[in-house]
Amino acid sequence: MKPIQIAMFLAVALIATNVYAQRGQGQSREEMMNQRIKQLDEALNLTDDQVAKIKELYSQGGQRPQGGQRPQGGERPQGGQRPQGGFSRMGMMNTELETILTPDQVKAYRQYQIDESVDRRLNMIDDRIILKEDQKKSVRSILVKEAEENRAMMEKMRQSENTDRRAGFQMMQEIRKKTDEAILKVLDKNQTNQYKSMMNNQQQRRPQR
Repeated sequence: MKPIQIAMFLAVALIATNVYAQRGQGQSREEMMNQRIKQLDEALNLTDDQVAKIKELYSQGGQRPQGGQRPQGGERPQGGQRPQGGFSRMGMMNTELETILTPDQVKAYRQYQIDESVDRRLNMIDDRIILKEDQKKSVRSILVKEAEENRAMMEKMRQSENTDRRAGFQMMQEIRKKTDEAILKVLDKNQTNQYKSMMNNQQQRRPQR
């Protein structure tokens, strides 16, 4: 797998921000798509033309809308080719979406992804172990640091010619390990036991790489 493919695969794994995020809440596919586009519009101040292209992108499941222009903010994979094999449909959609945005919007979109991912994880942790307000602030800072380290790792991988997929996942696991250790330091004894139990459950569900 090429470095650019690994980087984008990890980006999607790090921050799941696709139109299907609301599945299971009784919404139709079109309703989920429109809700997602509305969220992006509020965050990025999209033009009408961008809204139309993103809607067509989501409708086509990751293929560039017809008449779409070359990248404005994001870059094409090496050699100008689309990602091939080993790539999730969501990864392709995320890559194509960035080509519709301006450079400033790409930066805002990536930060939006980080914030959304951090908030989702923080809420998941809080639902399971009930954090105090000061703990929430500490845990959120830890999660933000993790997301930033993952982003830096992905940028480094884009520039590397010798990084394989297994190495990428190992790096992600090391970053996650540091995150878990940091979170445990801000929890009390009972919360620590609950968090370790949650970690064990996640590890058991995680596919082996």
